[in-house]
Amino acid sequence: MLKHKLSFLAILSFKILKMFLKTKDLAKILGVSEATIKNWSREGLLKFHKTIGGHRRFPIEEIVKFIKDNKIIDIAGFSNADVNTLTYIIFEDYEELSKELLNYMLNKSQKEVENLLKIILFSFGVIKAFDLIINKSLFELGLLWEKGEISVDQEHIASSKIIESIINLKNLFETKKKRKIKFVITSLEGDIHEIPLRIIDFILTYEGYNVIYVGANTPYSDIIKTIEREKPKFLIISAVYIVDKRKFEKSIEILDKSCKEINCILFIGGPMYGKKPNLNKKIYTSYRELLKDIKKQLYKRRKRK
Repeated sequence: MLKHKLSFLAILSFKILKMFLKTKDLAKILGVSEATIKNWSREGLLKFHKTIGGHRRFPIEEIVKFIKDNKIIDIAGFSNADVNTLTYIIFEDYEELSKELLNYMLNKSQKEVENLLKIILFSFGVIKAFDLIINKSLFELGLLWEKGEISVDQEHIASSKIIESIINLKNLFETKKKRKIKFVITSLEGDIHEIPLRIIDFILTYEGYNVIYVGANTPYSDIIKTIEREKPKFLIISAVYIVDKRKFEKSIEILDKSCKEINCILFIGGPMYGKKPNLNKKIYTSYRELLKDIKKQLYKRRKRK
């Protein structure tokens, strides 16, 4: 979250430097403007140190004290009981944040889940937040259900909170820079998992791409109709759980052929639980990796023109 230009001395004292926040980073975490942070510091409400260059740096202990004393935590969407979450964010403790998000999904309201998700996304950036924190929470949620530690309805309610939060936050993170490149995203018949598709939709929209969201559990014949009508540059298939291995392999083979006929590139991503198919394609398990290869393909196309 905090990007330091490290000198030799700074490298030796990296842990000490991490104890301070810049004005813009603190403003982002608390959900207020930089001007508000500066006003609070001028009024003596929020103590800070000044660098040699005259920039404000806010010590973590002063931030936490200020939040507790003034109940500023409510601005960031937290309750008073969740001050420790701020510390996890400042120290980039992805493990604890994923546990915290899971706890919110199971025990807090949808609005509270959305507020925490918003702060995680703002603090770490869209790709890192989904890959290192949110995906981990979702994986652990699935494990709890698999072990019988939570019921089906609990898993469904927790999942619906995340889905609604992602949908609500998408416009907040939508970039002003629009690209004409079109994507179709979906999953094949039998795969009902919507969250990965919502995440891909969120990321691609954030990157400025034109996304046709078909949704989960779609017969390959209908996907073909969609790509023939929309003429996308990319088709992304999410594969969380595979029941019929041969049917999945055949569907992918047909879709790949249909994509090539319209100069569209097929990407497949997901953990592929169940019966692992044999595919002559790279399977993506990281959103960063997927986005990186999408951009590589776009670069290759531009070079060919």
